[in-house]
Amino acid sequence: MLAVIRQLNEKLDHPPQSQFQAVIDKYYYGYGTAGIISNLYNECSKCASKKQLPRDLLHKTVTEVLHPGIYFHLDVIRRGKQRILAIRDHFSSFTNGQIVPSENETNLRDGLFAIVTPLRQASPITVKTDNAAAFQGLVRKNDPHLQKAEIALVLSEVMNKNSNAVIDKGILELEKELLNLQPDGQPISQTTLSIAINNLNSKRLRRNGKLTASEIHTSRDAWSGANLSLDDNKIFINQNETRSKNNEYHNKKIQSQTQPASTIGDIVHLRKKHQDKHQVRDTFIVTDQIEDKINIQKILNAQNEKVMQLRSKSYLVSPQSVYTAKSFPSQFNFSTQEQDQYTPNDQMLVNSNIPNTTSTKQCFPTPASSKIKLPLPFTKMSRIP
Repeated sequence: MLAVIRQLNEKLDHPPQSQFQAVIDKYYYGYGTAGIISNLYNECSKCASKKQLPRDLLHKTVTEVLHPGIYFHLDVIRRGKQRILAIRDHFSSFTNGQIVPSENETNLRDGLFAIVTPLRQASPITVKTDNAAAFQGLVRKNDPHLQKAEIALVLSEVMNKNSNAVIDKGILELEKELLNLQPDGQPISQTTLSIAINNLNSKRLRRNGKLTASEIHTSRDAWSGANLSLDDNKIFINQNETRSKNNEYHNKKIQSQTQPASTIGDIVHLRKKHQDKHQVRDTFIVTDQIEDKINIQKILNAQNEKVMQLRSKSYLVSPQSVYTAKSFPSQFNFSTQEQDQYTPNDQMLVNSNIPNTTSTKQCFPTPASSKIKLPLPFTKMSRIP
């Protein structure tokens, strides 16, 4: 039964699951066809690349910072043909920024020194950034200026747009302040930017409306300058409790689906909040497992008749950010010695008017039991940079 269903799925060019179920119900009589079709569409890479996947990304707090001035988040704002380098302290949410001439390595490094120096402690600090080319270059070259200043740049996950969410929230708040000062969206001066930053840090209450970012960062009242008796440990606990409640509220709205853990050799697709209606999902293959992350590489032309190519660039992602299709796409042309074949024992009664499946190409997805480890024997696959 499984072999016939696979053949028909290929013959009909991988239709939507509901349409395929309708075809089976019209022309075939069998036992458990709905379950077989459901499993087929979960394991077929081509079908998985087109269907709408549930948003199954559970929120959790990863970074734990006990004091201000030791862990920061950095990003660039593009506004009014300008580049604004913005930074936010993870513990206090204190934000700073500076207009930079461009996004090359030198300008971003110099801008980072200018905005982080007034906020940091004397001990080594960590600054988390996105994967912009300039930041990647600074990390790859082990910039001596950053090393001398004991600043460690940490790149966020390439495929996870929410990996650096702290500065994303900070940029959103800063842009609202800029909107109040410059409603027409025109270029701003450093003076205007400084006023917006001061409004954000000293006049916007946080922690349930009790403290501003500047008060948490400096332990002084934002208006009088009087010394405040703040306990960093209590602030840390309250912050984690709030985040845990928010995460729990968010995760309750998500219908979690159980799927096998991704292992080396699996074909996977990235979960996206908004799927492109003109393009199928990109296809990746798991090439390595590093602690709680998986390493994936993109397969070009995986869903068409062109020669497939495996990109040399790899991405380190969280396992929950991908959807695993346990089988390989049929275009990979793996050996079919272990493929399922139709036998008289299959519990399928066939109507005389069924579509002809004898011309279907005999290259079905490889079962999970015959999974092969890397390096993969891709006879039609070449590697490109």
